Amino acid sequence: MRTIAPTDRSADWSAVAVSCSDTAATRGSTVRGTTPKRGNIYLRTLLIHGARAALPSLSEAETPLGRWLKAMLERGVHRNAVVVALADKLARIAWATLRNGTTFERVYPTAA
Repeated sequence: MRTIAPTDRSADWSAVAVSCSDTAATRGSTVRGTTPKRGNIYLRTLLIHGARAALPSLSEAETPLGRWLKAMLERGVHRNAVVVALADKLARIAWATLRNGTTFERVYPTAA
């Protein structure tokens, strides 16, 4: 896997790690393509398995991530697509912590 440079975007790193779907935007609507099998196969496997294992408990949690997952499942998004979306989000979180040199801290904004 390549190293993370400060100028890299999380979407670029996530695409390398998880191989998210290709996207194309036309007139304000985004169309998702197929999921290519590029990137680091071992890292992608770990992220997908981790997301699949975490999905049941995370989708029941009253957190922003839990509400996002629950909404996707209620909309009828296929479970495997939800797993890949969660793996992509986990890859972006990992990228942010590596880029900033910090540890992950769960902080939820509170209503004022």
